Amino acid sequence: MGYRGNREDWIDNIVKKVSAQYHGREVILWGKYRVSDIIAHTLKEEYGIEDVYYVDKDAAKIDNKQVFSTEFLYGKSNQYYVVIPLAFYQSVKDELAAGGYIEGKDYYYFSDCIIQKKDDYYEDAHGNKIIGNYKGLKFAFSGFNSIIEIGVNVCIRSSTVYIHSNSKVLLRDNTNLRESNINIENESAIEIKEKCNILNLDLTVGNMSRILLGEGISIGSGSDWEIKDGAMLEIGDRGIFHRGIFRLCENAMMKIGSDFSIGDDYNFVLYENTKAFFGDDCMVSFGVYLRSNDGHSIFDINTKRNINSTFEISKEREVIVGNHVWIGMRATILYNARIGDGSILGAGSLIKGIISNNCIAAGIPAKTIRKDVAWSRKQGTDEIMDCGSRYTCLTK
Repeated sequence: MGYRGNREDWIDNIVKKVSAQYHGREVILWGKYRVSDIIAHTLKEEYGIEDVYYVDKDAAKIDNKQVFSTEFLYGKSNQYYVVIPLAFYQSVKDELAAGGYIEGKDYYYFSDCIIQKKDDYYEDAHGNKIIGNYKGLKFAFSGFNSIIEIGVNVCIRSSTVYIHSNSKVLLRDNTNLRESNINIENESAIEIKEKCNILNLDLTVGNMSRILLGEGISIGSGSDWEIKDGAMLEIGDRGIFHRGIFRLCENAMMKIGSDFSIGDDYNFVLYENTKAFFGDDCMVSFGVYLRSNDGHSIFDINTKRNINSTFEISKEREVIVGNHVWIGMRATILYNARIGDGSILGAGSLIKGIISNNCIAAGIPAKTIRKDVAWSRKQGTDEIMDCGSRYTCLTK
């Protein structure tokens, strides 16, 4: 989860509040999900509070042993102390009041701390803010001192942002964000520049991570991007991403230039401390895989040493793709691949090693099968200049 740190965060805040106010009662967590499980574990480990149960509206979760319906609480404030680690809903407060629970005495609602809430501004007592018109945005600040800034003419429809401590989201002008879920951990930043169209994206961002999406980015429905702790993703202007998967593990880095396009079912995984770079105007077909390391540790039995994934080894593992490279369908790109400007990688190829500029390479492993070529996105053109004058070069 990555919620612990050298400063007070929302989990610390909640468990300290419980320890001060529960007065020997059994503790009930409102909602059975991952964060409430973490709170229950922390209460036990740090304060020895073992009598922790849950209530939930989801009938599928209710077993009447550990998870109960919310009606279970009615009239039992002398027996149970309730914690609500959810976004703010007035209906939850109303139900607790109807059950005889007094705010500040019988329950703690972390997100019930709104100072100001207008159409174009939100602020709470934890230092969290939304600046700009956030109509259509569902949000939950589960931390402190985070900011969402929304530009003019931004269209948000049925999207949700879960944002933890000391994080920042910046949506520039004329961005269209629809039916997406964005989960941001501590001290991370997302900047989405103007005129981006993002549809149904699941985006998880770890601690101290950075994402920069350039102007005019389009991300297709059903994409699943995970940027783990300390990782960085930077994409230039006018990129087109169909449905696919990005996984950037801890401290990985991916930089993609402008005018990038990629088809459905891509699966890019950058392992810890590795890097990948794509130049401008790259065209990637569907079903392409990229791996920046082996994915599992390998040891030399004689020396008992890791030979493939230590920090020192990993930080040298890169994928470098030049400008105006065309990668065919179902190709696989492995670490230490270096592909020169203007080259073409054949369908189903496996690339690991150096491919010069303005070549066609194909096979397993990919080998150069033709030199001194240039390619254009225009099908059937008779003009070599449609390839771009800077990419009509002889192979070196």
